[in-house]
Amino acid sequence: MLGFVVEKMDIRKNIVNINTLLKNPKINNCNITQEIQQEVFITDFEFHYSSKHRGIDNENFTLYHLMFDFSDNINGSKT
Repeated sequence: MLGFVVEKMDIRKNIVNINTLLKNPKINNCNITQEIQQEVFITDFEFHYSSKHRGIDNENFTLYHLMFDFSDNINGSKT
């Protein structure tokens, strides 16, 4: 899963916020079994994560997340 950050933010803090949303019982269709957590699978790239989910076939799978910070590249972005 690719995330394109287009506004200045603390990406680590935003991951915590996303995990809070994923735990919300009103958003239970994501079938998360392990929340988003930081990984180390790309050298010299800080914002890579994974989460685990249960599919509709009841099989578990891992979803990998990359968060790309483009906030300095967006026209009209405030620095």
